[in-house]
Amino acid sequence: MAPALPNRRTITINRDFAIPQYEYLLNQLPISRTKPIVTRLPSQYGSTIYGDIWATIVVGTLCRRGYSELKIVAAGHQHYDPDGDFTQSLPGLTAVQMSDRVRTDSDESIDIDRAASDISLSRGGILEQPEDSPADTASLLEQLSGKTRTLIELDPQFPIANAIRGSSGLARRTFFESLITDFRRVLELGYSHHGRPVWSIGTEPANLIKFFSELHENAYHYSRAIEQNGRTVRGLRFIRLKAHLATNTAELLRRAPADSPILYFLERIAQGKGPQGVMEAAISDFGYGIVDHFLMSQRGAQYRDYNRRQLLQKLIHERLTSSPDPGAGLGIWKALDAARAMRGLVSVRTGEFWLAQDFSNQNLYDRKPVLEDVPGDRAKIAGTHWQFLWPMGI
Repeated sequence: MAPALPNRRTITINRDFAIPQYEYLLNQLPISRTKPIVTRLPSQYGSTIYGDIWATIVVGTLCRRGYSELKIVAAGHQHYDPDGDFTQSLPGLTAVQMSDRVRTDSDESIDIDRAASDISLSRGGILEQPEDSPADTASLLEQLSGKTRTLIELDPQFPIANAIRGSSGLARRTFFESLITDFRRVLELGYSHHGRPVWSIGTEPANLIKFFSELHENAYHYSRAIEQNGRTVRGLRFIRLKAHLATNTAELLRRAPADSPILYFLERIAQGKGPQGVMEAAISDFGYGIVDHFLMSQRGAQYRDYNRRQLLQKLIHERLTSSPDPGAGLGIWKALDAARAMRGLVSVRTGEFWLAQDFSNQNLYDRKPVLEDVPGDRAKIAGTHWQFLWPMGI
């Protein structure tokens, strides 16, 4: 066993934590970058909506803060299994990719290069993809059916996932759109035994593709070259779809954090006491964040004395760019417009902010889809993390 660190801070993440517990952890992270920190991560996470996404935010923020003595432990593992649950979880994979010091309980190191190669080469960047895939599509879909589908891109090793790699930008966009469609089809197959498809009520595939495409493109362009102490550091981006199906409304509501926009959205769309379902989506990167990335740009220089919350409002809802391209700077607005058309709940956690909007009761002809603050004091985090919920057609 590894020797105990003097005066160390131990952070233990529980598999059933919800967003409030993770926000509390973020607020309690040490200011000193030299304080020894040991973080213990589970390999599996409960059914709380966005629970593992916020765990991933905590892990990525720990890594980006540059603590000189940060150690992450795969709790309960004596030996590293490359096919095990730890690197199949988003928090575990984020730890392995972004930290040089991930260990098992027996202090065995986890091979970063092998984990990256397994996911990016053997699986094409799809976390749930088996290494030996059957040749025919029907068998593959049956094998892949389940609750989640995740696309992973690792910087700088594999910045474009093999599953969407193409010889041109057009080819890449085509592969990406096809992949998102397949993700939904796989999740539908996973719940086909309930007798009803999970395609969302009123959800046009074009809107979902637009939402993902615009935000994924932003993340790809703005989060790949992150520097610390004068050197480029490793990072990752991911897109994850997850299906939540409950036997009744009460069970579904228990998966939402108390006093949260997620809970209020679920209460609004609840259809009665029968089976209830929502689809959860997340698009995350560990770049500088929306505000800080802009402030580092030439265009952002004139806004450096600007109120950060007001600047974020402008960056999300207005076109702050010097590019002559008429479509530049409109990616987020287009994504929000797609979310509004789908009448879902969209939110973003970036910097010291969490903004959200429930479009389920908004007039589709309102001029602008506007995000509002989620109440609470929040620590500054690494990256930009979008979330989206919309009702299944059950």
